[in-house]
Amino acid sequence: MKNISNIKSQTDCFASFLATPRNDDSVRNLKPQTLTPLPLEGVGGRSNFKLFLPLFSIFVLISQIVNAQQISIDNQYIVNKYSLSPAYSGINDVIEIYAGHRQSWTGIEGAPRKSVLNMNTPASSKSGFGGFMNYNQAGIFNTITTQISYAYKLHFSEKSLLSFGLSGGITNYYIGYSYKGTETQADPVLANSQSIQRTYPEASFGILYRINKFDIGIAIPRLLVNKTKNNDKSFVLSNRQYRVHISNEFSLGKSWQAEPFVVVNKTDNSKLMYDIAAIFKFKKQIWAGATYRANSAIGISAGINYNNFIFNYTYEFSSKGIAGYSSGSHEITIGYIFDKKGKKKSILNQGNPYEKWVE
Repeated sequence: MKNISNIKSQTDCFASFLATPRNDDSVRNLKPQTLTPLPLEGVGGRSNFKLFLPLFSIFVLISQIVNAQQISIDNQYIVNKYSLSPAYSGINDVIEIYAGHRQSWTGIEGAPRKSVLNMNTPASSKSGFGGFMNYNQAGIFNTITTQISYAYKLHFSEKSLLSFGLSGGITNYYIGYSYKGTETQADPVLANSQSIQRTYPEASFGILYRINKFDIGIAIPRLLVNKTKNNDKSFVLSNRQYRVHISNEFSLGKSWQAEPFVVVNKTDNSKLMYDIAAIFKFKKQIWAGATYRANSAIGISAGINYNNFIFNYTYEFSSKGIAGYSSGSHEITIGYIFDKKGKKKSILNQGNPYEKWVE
């Protein structure tokens, strides 16, 4: 029974570690005595060994990108800027609906994956609404976030505006010891352990300034800090997150356009994470681009806008760390833009809201 309680306590410690954001230095400075070695013989010796391997594997992989649980990673913003900030609610004067799925670290059991569904629409010339649902899973950790958003726009001229966005909703956190993705469910200790499930309020805020086709904004995708307790141990489920984003579209001749992006994210007690991306568009209907992420991940994207139906695919690979264990990350985004009746507009033509409709 001592061995069994040892396994359970180590699993609790492991869950607490992954649920709390840490920077890379704290991961490297972990000392061996943090966890007592699991016995490979004795009570459930073979089962303990099966338990240790998946736990250790997940620990090593998550430590590569330990902030991923706190900073949700995706590339949808290259076609849908509403995913960056609630300040983009209704800013393009059309109804936009998007769905996406991202599978990180393909080939690794328990690797992070994310599914999203969102929409936004103008309510008037000065306001817009939106809403989204995000599902994230990484091993035994699951979150479902649902929020609705509102944005108010101040127009300074036909080419410049300032938008304030606010969103609110709930997030459901679930940590399941009986996760079926590894052989840990074969161990009766973990299978019978009490899972953690909590629901907390969530809120976001953003400010966006746009002039011509240049955007700069700041956002707090998570305003609230959520904590919980399990077995008298307190740990953080989510920390406050901060974001700065910049983009600018410019012409490269008659038929070509380019749009670079810089997106910087940070949570409390973590280092900066940043994306540098650029897409090149041909007649605003087809595009291709690349992304560099701070953890040495490189992404290649391509997409098309066909009769207001949007499709974008991104393949991402790492140049170090888990590069030898994974075949990369895959992300798909699909969307549809409901234009004003009888009018046409490309979603990639994100100029000022007064831009004339083309018959």
